[in-house]
Amino acid sequence: MQHFLKWIPRLIISVRIHHNNNYGFTLIEILIVIVILGILVNLASVSLREHAVSVAAEEAKPYLMAISAKEQIQLRRTRTLINSDNEQTLQDGLGVDLSLAGNFCFMVRLPADGLITTTTDTIQYEVWAVLRDTNYSGGQSAQDQVAVHALGGVTCTTATDKSTATGWVSADPNTIGGEGRVVVLRYPPPVNGLETAPRSGREIQLDWLNGISLSDTLL
Repeated sequence: MQHFLKWIPRLIISVRIHHNNNYGFTLIEILIVIVILGILVNLASVSLREHAVSVAAEEAKPYLMAISAKEQIQLRRTRTLINSDNEQTLQDGLGVDLSLAGNFCFMVRLPADGLITTTTDTIQYEVWAVLRDTNYSGGQSAQDQVAVHALGGVTCTTATDKSTATGWVSADPNTIGGEGRVVVLRYPPPVNGLETAPRSGREIQLDWLNGISLSDTLL
């Protein structure tokens, strides 16, 4: 995009020179300007949407870290992890309140599930915050079943006391910030930066920062 933006002034200068030599704009010149403006508006809207989703997705981080902290306590005490795609099970088993995070459904995945990116790193678990819109599967926010994008048959069920979503998540899972996209916490935390292996179910690579990745929500 930066290369494209650097090229635009040259084209505008070229059009101005042609305009000065011919005392008027041709239809082709006008169409070129319209096309350029359309491209710029489209690029700007995508960039703004990415920024808005990135900011909104930050809301999931405290909940992801709280679940992870509780899982580590659980592991030390019982040598087992609570692995569930049902929020109520996580709330009851870990004692973490997820009711106010209306824009997400939380689940815990283990490597044995076959849903975590294949990597040489040692992974104990991942905590997923699955984005959810306001079109609830059962007509209400509680016990809403949210399908995880690109992983057929994998769903997350919200708790019985789940608050409503605020509406910034798109109903289209194929768009930036769409329902079913996932904010991921991995433990132990991977090295910061882009992962070499593609994410399970999608041809994208997760970009990690302090053990959390927003990549699935933005790509």
